[in-house]
Amino acid sequence: MSVLITLGNLNQYTFSNSIVAANWKSIELFGEPLKRIEIFHSKESFDQLAAYKLNKESESWVSNLNHYNLNEQILTHRTIEVNTTQESVEEFVNSIEGIVSTATKKRDEIILDLTNGTTLSKNLLSIAAYVIDIPHQYMIDVSILSQLTKDRGYINVEILSQSYISAPKSSYIDNIAYLSLSKIERYNKIIEEHTKKYKNIIGERADVDFFKNNLKESIRIKLEGDQRQENTVYRIASASIPLSAEDLVSRMIEKFSP
Repeated sequence: MSVLITLGNLNQYTFSNSIVAANWKSIELFGEPLKRIEIFHSKESFDQLAAYKLNKESESWVSNLNHYNLNEQILTHRTIEVNTTQESVEEFVNSIEGIVSTATKKRDEIILDLTNGTTLSKNLLSIAAYVIDIPHQYMIDVSILSQLTKDRGYINVEILSQSYISAPKSSYIDNIAYLSLSKIERYNKIIEEHTKKYKNIIGERADVDFFKNNLKESIRIKLEGDQRQENTVYRIASASIPLSAEDLVSRMIEKFSP
């Protein structure tokens, strides 16, 4: 199943066009249309799109989506006021991560659309996508679109498909970064899971801080070696990682010895 994550928009045409384009991309990539659409609104975009839906004088964004067999029932609307405070950023990123985590467990495919939203929310969504490592990120390129049509209403999918471009992959940034930040985030999640198992096995005797921090530092050194291509750094990492395993074995022997 394919899932779309996108932002709200005060402009119903751009909002609807982006979903139609993402649906086309889902069919191209995964051989199936979107089955779930997760939308993060500001209060203003939620209210504005709701008003457009009730307006009977012109075709609404809902009607346009229906033309492409995108039923309103597959849309989930979330209202989050994104600002620069830590609380707002954490709420937003945690919500994105929750959707990604659930989709990953179900082996769903994810498309993230960067067409909609305010400058701040798009910036935050892009950063979150990099850290969480969502590979399929797309957006409507307005400059390409303007060369293809002067229409600013609902645009047919043939034109949208030509202007729906991919964002740079996270791995490209990793390759030029001093440390691979998205990789560190992924490794940290794995380490947290193994640390929980370690604590469950050993119990009160567990030295959780040593076990976890040693693994994190070993991974950091290993990734630094990837960037610097130095065998010495690799050797330090390879010598450091077994210390956590040695601690686990030693404490298991201590715990279960008569």
